[in-house]
Amino acid sequence: MRRLFIFFSTLLLSSTALAAQQPAWQPPADRPTINLWPSAVPGAPATSAPETDITTSTDTLIAGRRLARLGNVSKPTLTFYSAEAANSGTAIVVFPGGAYHVLAIDLEGSEVCDWLVTIHVNCVLVKYRVPDSGPLPKSTSALQDAQRALGIVRSHAAEWHIDLHRIGVLGFSAGAHLAAALSTRFDKRLYDPVDSADQLSCRPDFAVIVYPGYLALAEQNFAANPEIHVTADTPPSFIVQSEDDPVHVENATLYFLQLKNAKVPAELHIYAEGGQFKAVNSRFTGNRCYRYGPDLGGGAIRALAQYRNRPVYITRDTFTGNRCSNGAALSSISVQWYVYNSILNGNKAVGWGANPAAPGTPGGGSGGAIYNDGTNYKTLIAGTIMRNNTAREGGGAIFYVVDSGWGKLVLNRSHLHHNPSGQFQTFPGIYDNIDGHDGPPVMIHSTDN
Repeated sequence: MRRLFIFFSTLLLSSTALAAQQPAWQPPADRPTINLWPSAVPGAPATSAPETDITTSTDTLIAGRRLARLGNVSKPTLTFYSAEAANSGTAIVVFPGGAYHVLAIDLEGSEVCDWLVTIHVNCVLVKYRVPDSGPLPKSTSALQDAQRALGIVRSHAAEWHIDLHRIGVLGFSAGAHLAAALSTRFDKRLYDPVDSADQLSCRPDFAVIVYPGYLALAEQNFAANPEIHVTADTPPSFIVQSEDDPVHVENATLYFLQLKNAKVPAELHIYAEGGQFKAVNSRFTGNRCYRYGPDLGGGAIRALAQYRNRPVYITRDTFTGNRCSNGAALSSISVQWYVYNSILNGNKAVGWGANPAAPGTPGGGSGGAIYNDGTNYKTLIAGTIMRNNTAREGGGAIFYVVDSGWGKLVLNRSHLHHNPSGQFQTFPGIYDNIDGHDGPPVMIHSTDN
């Protein structure tokens, strides 16, 4: 599916033989994980088969990496990601999508939490039951899990340093439907109380609804889903979708109108096309992302996939003081970039161990401002100033690597000044693996010093 946010991309659902399936996804060992149901899970289990990552070698890669499509979830959990540094007290409970068939547990789950904690927001990733756990009225299983999760989060608010009045939900696709269902069905639990957590409110304080499904019924000329009852008590909501999304945009527009009619504060953002990203006349300052790790980057912008062979456009933008393992301003794998008339100043790649990671190191530290890696892609930088960017390892301003195929780094009327590299560079401020590819960077009326 074509999606809006650059850090989200395509989710293709597929089935495969058991022999081709992968071991189940596991939460990070350093993040506390809680079973939603301490003993019996209410109702019949969604599946009796073992929990499995059903992604195969033939499924679509995002940013050159496989996704985790988690199936056969019968023991739901939540995993808590505490905010880094200055904790804002806000917590967002994340529901991955997957058509109530699988869970896109990393792309629309753990990766979202990894990002949220860098902007001082606590994150709770809910691994809810699939398959056939929703939507209403087909099954109440997923909504039971969502209600239970909100109660548990509130019960741990003091321990986790969470503000009880700043607990929201964020969902994608089916997970967005689940967030809307919880936003409208919080007054009564759909299961018998288990413990004191079920005495606490499961109403979210706000909701982020990203390309939702199941809110408008296509088979009924996009009539409102009668299972979703918006009232004045429904929490404020932010809704976003692209018009060309195969999940009909009417899901988003209809829900917004329901919120508007109930006088619930809401924002709706509809974009004509969701596949290609452009940043124009924007400022990105002080953003943070992964501190360590190879191929992890994009403190400001990380492009996960190429859309119809069209480049990502950066035009008249400013990137200042961003930090990340690699590419503190811009990062991608096998994605073309056209950077025009922009300023990249004081960005830092803070990882350690380079890419790939040297033995005994966590990896990263390449491309103080820009980290580009992959196959068959071009990066054009024109009319742009890059200064005072630093990389702990290589490429104080730019790290540009072509693993195979063709590639070209072109700088046209651009100027690089004082972009130190801690360990290696092929040109001042630049690391470019020119051997066996298309030669050194093309410098047209440009300087690097």
